[in-house]
Amino acid sequence: IEQVAREFAVFHQDALLPHFRHEEEWLLPRYLRHVSADDPDLIRLLTEHVVLHKLILDLGHAVRDGGELVPALTALTDRLEAHVRFEERELFPKIEAALTPDELRDLGEQFWADAQEAIVIPGGDGCRVKISGMDSPETG
Repeated sequence: IEQVAREFAVFHQDALLPHFRHEEEWLLPRYLRHVSADDPDLIRLLTEHVVLHKLILDLGHAVRDGGELVPALTALTDRLEAHVRFEERELFPKIEAALTPDELRDLGEQFWADAQEAIVIPGGDGCRVKISGMDSPETG
């Protein structure tokens, strides 16, 4: 179970943190053009990001201190699963409906440009593979 916790740490660093950054720096500012800063969904998303960061810290402390890993992993994975469901089923459809076609296109281009720089895939043995120079969607 300690190996699973360590692999999650790699996933957190390589995938989850960039995902949160993209949402907070690119997606949500565009959405804020269409909703107020006290929008409940916006507040929920940001609060969940903070809670997930806290649960990741808890897992790291459990690994470091020889604590109980199963409860820490369970709390983290349950919360992450609920967060993903909220994003996919509730928030992202609202954002897609609110943003203009130009905003959606610009956002897609920004995500694509970032993906072009490097896509990092965590390996099961702890190694990372960097992929770059992919074809754009237009060229296949």
